[in-house]
Amino acid sequence: VDDRRIEIRNARLSDSGNYICVIENEAGEARKTYQLTVNGTYKNLLNSIEI
Repeated sequence: VDDRRIEIRNARLSDSGNYICVIENEAGEARKTYQLTVNGTYKNLLNSIEI
C-alpha cells in the first residue's frame, strides 16, 4: 500500500470481481466496494529468454 494506491501483483483473470476496502479507526469504520477487472495476463519475458 502506498498512500492511496494498492498494488496487486500477479493478478489473474479469475481475480476479477468486487472487493471491499474497509478502513477502521477510533472514530468508526468506512467501507467502499471496488470492481477489479483484469484484462489480460502478465508474462515475465526476462525469465523466458533462452540463450
